[in-house]
Amino acid sequence: MTTAPCLQPGTELLGEYLESGFAAPVYLARRADGQVVQLTQLLYLVACAADGHADCDEIAAAVSDASGRRISAANVMHLIEHKLEPCGVIAGTATGPGAADMSRTPLLALRFRVPLVPAPAVRAIAGVLRPLFFAPVVGAVLAGLVWFDWWLVQHGLGRASVEVLTHPALMLFVLGGMFASALWHELGHAAACRASGAQPGAIGAGLYLVMPALYTDVTDSYRLDRAGRVRTDLGGVYHNVIGVLVCAGVYAATRFEALLVLALLGQLEILQQFVPFVRLDGYWVISDLIGVPDLFGRIKPVLLAALTGRRDRRAAELKPRARAVVTAWVCLTVPVLAVNVVLIGRAAPHLAAVAAATVRSQAHLITASLAVHRFTTAALAAVELLLVALPVVAGVLTATFVSYRSGFAAVDWNGHRRRPKHRRRRSRRPRNGVTHHAKPHA
Repeated sequence: MTTAPCLQPGTELLGEYLESGFAAPVYLARRADGQVVQLTQLLYLVACAADGHADCDEIAAAVSDASGRRISAANVMHLIEHKLEPCGVIAGTATGPGAADMSRTPLLALRFRVPLVPAPAVRAIAGVLRPLFFAPVVGAVLAGLVWFDWWLVQHGLGRASVEVLTHPALMLFVLGGMFASALWHELGHAAACRASGAQPGAIGAGLYLVMPALYTDVTDSYRLDRAGRVRTDLGGVYHNVIGVLVCAGVYAATRFEALLVLALLGQLEILQQFVPFVRLDGYWVISDLIGVPDLFGRIKPVLLAALTGRRDRRAAELKPRARAVVTAWVCLTVPVLAVNVVLIGRAAPHLAAVAAATVRSQAHLITASLAVHRFTTAALAAVELLLVALPVVAGVLTATFVSYRSGFAAVDWNGHRRRPKHRRRRSRRPRNGVTHHAKPHA
């Protein structure tokens, strides 16, 4: 370690995590790679004092004055070497246990992310869209949705559905509209983040569960208060509502029935986003309302407390109300995910056979359609083949990764159970821990 510690280039100290669900104050720092690091007050003060000019003695004096308790240079050196260097906040070459945490992917997180729209472009677009989040506009949009749904129930979707299902070109139109809706959804998160006072990052694509998905990096929203964070979470579905009304308006002018199908699918996407058991918008809303960044990271502590009767440190550090909500979420989420895994596992052989047959039939249809110059039919068959093949490939990758992570979790669980009693007693002492959180909205 250098005699004058300094922050890693590009690291930004964000300050206290506002309205959090933690009993003790929590502070945040953002690394150059966009990852947000959660720090205790002591670690944050050390990071603030590490300006590249002060040595450990001077940092210790500054931290002692700010915290009101005596901190020695040896304490500062220990915190830097064993906490701040491994998590990438302080420049160094740490290779200890904490260093591995920097690249560890959270459970059920978006993987294989590839940026598509750079952050400067996203911020510029989000700035243009900010007026959509003015209160009168929001009220008018929600009122418009209620009126349109009432009209849609009266009008019905029978004719529109038949037209879409019997015309390949209309099916391609609807699929293209769904992709545009997904991109518009992500711009909603970015615009809400910008309107709330934070800066959105890039929009990209990745693999979520067994399907490709778009995402928006709104990690900077962690610096906002609870209202700002939740507004960012809801920005995507709010944009979906706007998209539904745009479809309604264009339909009123053109009487193009396929737009009504697209409007219905947009509302079904809204309902899907509120599912709280995976990292969709509903999950982030719960997380930000209670002020606990990573609910999936709390599953193990809650289960350990339930099965062993011991309260884990990560459960004890939460406020009682936040701990109760997290416990309820875990008690609902674990059975739901377990049942889904079992059902998918039982259906996997049949689904694989159906997928293989579909791929063969669609490949034959593509060849036959191209031979007679039916290019629209061939394009639709190619899209359907892709939609069938991608979940199979993604499912294999996800199952491989989950099996890999489950093996390490089992080793860790056994290690926890076999740990000597004197070490278990020591683990109850307060520790200056570090955790990492990124917030890509899929």
